[in-house]
Amino acid sequence: GLRPSEVSVVIGRPGSGKTEWVNNLCLSIANKGKKIVIASMENRPSELATRLASQAIAKPTFGRQAQRMQPNEMQAAFEWMEDRFIFVDLGDELTWSHLEESIAYSVKRFGSFLVVIDPLMMITASDESEFKKGVVDKIMVRCRQMAMHMSCHILLVVHPRKMGSNDQPPDLYEASDSAGVANLAWNGIGLRRVKDTDGEAAKGKPGQMHVRVNKNRMLGHEGDFFLDFDIPSRRYGEALNELRIPGLDYEEEEI
Repeated sequence: GLRPSEVSVVIGRPGSGKTEWVNNLCLSIANKGKKIVIASMENRPSELATRLASQAIAKPTFGRQAQRMQPNEMQAAFEWMEDRFIFVDLGDELTWSHLEESIAYSVKRFGSFLVVIDPLMMITASDESEFKKGVVDKIMVRCRQMAMHMSCHILLVVHPRKMGSNDQPPDLYEASDSAGVANLAWNGIGLRRVKDTDGEAAKGKPGQMHVRVNKNRMLGHEGDFFLDFDIPSRRYGEALNELRIPGLDYEEEEI
């Protein structure tokens, strides 16, 4: 599991399912009663909340009426999420200073355990003089300091510099702009969505998520594992099978 006072990096190519995988992780942590702060530069808070609600209910927001998430289910999911999720709305001000202030306030005010920044590379310096060189490296240092000072876990989502082959998950050293991402993170996770067009060296079944823990500074093991993906619920594996939203009826079988 995630430990306080650490920084983890998740790296994956565009379209590899990083955000959905991170959402699954956040819901699993929220189901344990912990609070999460999410700063997304790719999804507005309302859009991200709807995606999380869909995954929490295990029903899509589209498709046939009988199968998709109903208004009462969405409302129940929103009420459950209200005490667990804080969404940072940066608007057009995608600056590190603004984000750092928002994170510090949310962690101190609400006692949040996990902070997600997705993606890191869209954050810029507040002005040209703040981080003249090595912007990402200095943001990584600040994330380490914040995680240790506030006893939270900071999860950074990054993209690789090049698309490369899809046969293997990308390594931390493939992260855009900076070697500091690999050097300064406590933990690193590479993600790859398995496709039927992958080369012979690729492992896994089409549709699965290939997860590679390629850095773990403290406890745990490095290595590979594969998670099945359920398209309607947008869920990976069985981690969310025990999640129950109050006020909704559930059948006895697993979701």
